[in-house]
Amino acid sequence: DTEMKWNTLTVPKGSKPIQLSLSDGSQVILNAASSLTYPTVFTGGSRTVTMSGEAYFDVAHLPAANGFGNRPFLVTANNMTVAVKGTKFNVNAYEDEGAIKTTLVEGAVNIVAGSREQPMNPGEQAIVKWDSPSEITLQKNADMEEALAWINGKFRFNNADVETVMRQVARWYNVDVKFTAKPKMRFGGQIDRNSTLRQMFTILETSGLHFSLNKNIVTILP
Repeated sequence: DTEMKWNTLTVPKGSKPIQLSLSDGSQVILNAASSLTYPTVFTGGSRTVTMSGEAYFDVAHLPAANGFGNRPFLVTANNMTVAVKGTKFNVNAYEDEGAIKTTLVEGAVNIVAGSREQPMNPGEQAIVKWDSPSEITLQKNADMEEALAWINGKFRFNNADVETVMRQVARWYNVDVKFTAKPKMRFGGQIDRNSTLRQMFTILETSGLHFSLNKNIVTILP
């Protein structure tokens, strides 16, 4: 057997998402501050990739070597695995988000976390917290627009707190965010990701957010 060769694609903070075609024809879009490790060619019975950050997968159906069924496609993030046959889904596994969220667009997947296994249907979101990695929470009617906004070039917030908004801002614009206060306000709505950092904060300012901007450091003020 030839030894499998692995590649790692990393998209740094402040970079636009990158689209990648895998050797089986599957498509992956990788968000800022994310990485994907994958073989140059898939060999053997299953197709396995490892990721961190956020990625959207459109997995190609691939018949099993014996001609029966499909070759499984496995996505591992931390100690959670998404087992796929051919489908479209998003995985958000940024460590600073506190949980890994898998959102299923079409097809079917199984989420494996510890000894738990959870099948998913389209429109659902499975949540595995970093600090309780063997528990899976299933949300039946996920906010699909919010989960997929980034691949459509948008920020979308649904009653998000300041910390949630700033984590996305930090990754997308490659800035450090410091809090001198944590305002209790919530944000809802959509902002184009082509907006400059200054434009982004001008929009947030209309919601009552106070801040100062110095090079790549954003300070949130009371």
